[in-house]
Amino acid sequence: YQRRVRGEMITQIGVPGKSAPVVEFLQHFPKLENLTIQELRDSDADTTKEHKVETTDQHIPTRSGSILARFYFPDGEGPFPVVVYMHGGGWCRGSLNRTNYTCHFLSKFSESIVISLDYRLAPEHKFPAGIDDCYDAVCWVRDNFSSIKKAQSGSSFFFIKG
Repeated sequence: YQRRVRGEMITQIGVPGKSAPVVEFLQHFPKLENLTIQELRDSDADTTKEHKVETTDQHIPTRSGSILARFYFPDGEGPFPVVVYMHGGGWCRGSLNRTNYTCHFLSKFSESIVISLDYRLAPEHKFPAGIDDCYDAVCWVRDNFSSIKKAQSGSSFFFIKG
């Protein structure tokens, strides 16, 4: 549908009368095309307020050294399935902190161990650096599955999300 916003006619996708609060809310944010990569990354804040689970940070070896991974452990003794989580951001933005809330939530309500990867980002690291980091980390999890606290043994309990 079309509507007038600040004197300008725009076409919107949504439900008339229901989407206006969302559109109004989004107008308070800067346009992505006007921000630098660093400004985008600086907006990645830890939004965890609830759904907290136990976490620990650990370095996982990769072909270029290592990357930081954050492990999220649900309450209980386990054993639990493992989810390797690769944040979005087009290989140039995103972080452990940006997805912290999501991973706490996912771990708690799926009753899974979530391993979130802090892979290298472009443009500082040329393609396919981030993909290589993720692939190497997934291989490390596969090869070290039995040493992950509370993990459920067996390949059918290993998932990749991203």
